[in-house]
Amino acid sequence: MADAILVTDDIESGRLLLQELDKAKFPYRAAAWVYNPDTERWKLVIATPDADVDLQKALMAVLNAIKAGPLTLNDFDLARVRLVSPDFFHFKKPGQIAHTTDQSPIRYSGYTVNGVYIYDSLIYKLAA
Repeated sequence: MADAILVTDDIESGRLLLQELDKAKFPYRAAAWVYNPDTERWKLVIATPDADVDLQKALMAVLNAIKAGPLTLNDFDLARVRLVSPDFFHFKKPGQIAHTTDQSPIRYSGYTVNGVYIYDSLIYKLAA
């Protein structure tokens, strides 16, 4: 379990952002809050093919989704978002264990992928 707490407001903000990305037809395959023990911070990691094509354009699409969202999302910091390729290692092992296509978060902690230990994560979506 992570030392820093992922609060309910963060979980809800992540869910709202993903809803806005769905409305904008932003192509993402997976999304999860991932804890980094080195920085003691949580990042919302979103796997999208757009990260491989034009990362800056993809980040602008996420920023536009934040701005288009409800007022509670307006305070969401884009610096807490990390866009990655759909091949990002974090989404490999959880996908072998649990598949979710809705946005009901699944807690997944304490596993190693490619020699990297994942302390804690809260997965919203994994493509099947």
